[in-house]
Amino acid sequence: MSGDEPESKSLLKRRAKDVTELGVLLAERTSVQLSRLPYPEIVTAVETYQRITKGNAKKRQMLYIGKLLRKVDLDVIERLIDRFNSASETGLMLVAASAWCIGVCLFWIYLLPATNPWYLPVGVSLLRLTVKYITIWICVLK
Repeated sequence: MSGDEPESKSLLKRRAKDVTELGVLLAERTSVQLSRLPYPEIVTAVETYQRITKGNAKKRQMLYIGKLLRKVDLDVIERLIDRFNSASETGLMLVAASAWCIGVCLFWIYLLPATNPWYLPVGVSLLRLTVKYITIWICVLK
């Protein structure tokens, strides 16, 4: 498709549906997570959607959220959703890094003291430090 030709109506509808689906994912976030969005109008619209209980009203509100999302940079929205999605690549990397750190600490605590008793306090200190940093990472991601 060249730059002069208008986009097909079907393509525009598909894009609008994709953005609305992004709005559904956004509506699954908590108000604390939503507060990190730089778009207060979208935050308000999503919080309103979360309070609505009637089916048709929810559908209309979601369409409104999709309309608002089409006006903003979707990268920010996608990053927020990805950040709080436990199955996201970032979440999986955090779990893997945490498991590795705990494994190293357990190595220091259980295997090395057999060769030298000095290693036990080092392992315990490493484990405390690891738990502290994992807690900080989790708080930052929330």
